[in-house]
Amino acid sequence: CAMSTAAFDDVPGPREPAFAAMLQQNNARVVAELGVQRGWFARAVLATAISTVREYHLVDLWEQQENYVDPANVNNDVQKQYMLEAMTHLRPYRNVTVWHAGLTTHAATHVGVLDAVYIDARHDYCGVSEDLETYFPRMARCSIMAGHDYYTAAETRAHDRYQDWSRCGNGTIHHGAVKGAVQDFHARLRARSDVRVGDIHHLNEQREPFPSWAFTVEKL
Repeated sequence: CAMSTAAFDDVPGPREPAFAAMLQQNNARVVAELGVQRGWFARAVLATAISTVREYHLVDLWEQQENYVDPANVNNDVQKQYMLEAMTHLRPYRNVTVWHAGLTTHAATHVGVLDAVYIDARHDYCGVSEDLETYFPRMARCSIMAGHDYYTAAETRAHDRYQDWSRCGNGTIHHGAVKGAVQDFHARLRARSDVRVGDIHHLNEQREPFPSWAFTVEKL
């Protein structure tokens, strides 16, 4: 495999141009974004990577969720407005976008084989772990797994006291949040003999206050 996360080191600025460059450098044709909200990230990525991407799957529940302390977890009326805004923002890219309104785990069976996934849905340890485990079987032999907010629950609260990612959807507490889930999943893949994974790369906080992360996958 010749997949690379070098764009996170080479491309200046925040996550949008870095992820778009990563898609281009790796000729990623089929991509899924989990956690779309108003479509701003997808629009910025596709504005640059539209010549490469053939299918861009947009996955979001667009409903308020229990046990999720995050300013993005707004009421259902606002969620529906966010979905409409996303559809408006992404209308110029309607030839490549595929919409999935529902749980990320349910959408996984409809995305085909993915060259890249960007995980930015629930940010608690259980939710991120479930997304990683669910989407890994959907990844192409050579592919990239990436996502947003590479922080523990404590690191998140240090930046924004109104966010608490320690509570899972089932009410249990796990302080690892996104960073813990990604690191634990990455370690499990490293222990397998049928998979080769690259190191976890992430943007530094000067470029992005809530940094994105990425690693390459090669299924042997």
